[in-house]
Amino acid sequence: MLSLIEQKAGEYIIELFSARLPKELCFHDKAHTLDVVKAVTLIGEQSRLAEENIKLLQIAAWFHDSGYTISYHDHEAESIIIAENFLQPLLCPQEYIVQICALIAATRAPQNPQNLAECVICDADLFHLAKPDYKRYEQRLRDEWAFYLHKTLSDKDWKLLNIDFLIEHRYFTTYGQTVLQELKLKNIKI
Repeated sequence: MLSLIEQKAGEYIIELFSARLPKELCFHDKAHTLDVVKAVTLIGEQSRLAEENIKLLQIAAWFHDSGYTISYHDHEAESIIIAENFLQPLLCPQEYIVQICALIAATRAPQNPQNLAECVICDADLFHLAKPDYKRYEQRLRDEWAFYLHKTLSDKDWKLLNIDFLIEHRYFTTYGQTVLQELKLKNIKI
């Protein structure tokens, strides 16, 4: 059942983003969502989570930024509403809906996960910090902030802000702390 819901969630979010996601949203977009879905799968498997828990994480990952189609600020609350409205007509068990919504809420900054599954989605949401092409993600976020938050920082200030974030950020899962952290450190040196 969860595999079918995960598939339908993916189809729904891709359609939703195609129809309602502003083009100026160049970081929190379909590509980021696909990255997070892949990352929760990888980190969930590395964390030896049960298949059912990984499916719940995948569903949450599909919805975690869907609220950006409604509001840039407090998008997690909107994402939760969108997820509930999608899942309830599918007769998804209420206990699963509650877990999925908690996973979405866990991605709110500053992250403060309360269990392993929440740790997994938090690490997945910031997986890009460890990617070799991190600079590309950084630039997309800079462009998005300039448009939505009217934050236009000098190159020097932007670089300092990013270095501070990379240094202060911490991964929560064992995979994040052992694999992603090492890769992230390389991006601090760039």
